[in-house]
Amino acid sequence: MPSGDGTGPGGSSRGTGTGRRSGKGRGGGSGLGPGGLCVCLKCGEKISHQSGIPCFETRCPKCGGTMTRE
Repeated sequence: MPSGDGTGPGGSSRGTGTGRRSGKGRGGGSGLGPGGLCVCLKCGEKISHQSGIPCFETRCPKCGGTMTRE
């Protein structure tokens, strides 16, 4: 039987990772909560954030631009 150091075919190896993840929940969302404002990236218009609806799915009522969370 051949002997080896465990690094070749048939040997075993171990990973060096810690097994910890640094995400912010499922999908990588930031989860900012129900309050706050949505701000238009085009014109700067601000509206209240609606719970359960991400700002990026909301269109600016003034110019129709994309909104983002403030």
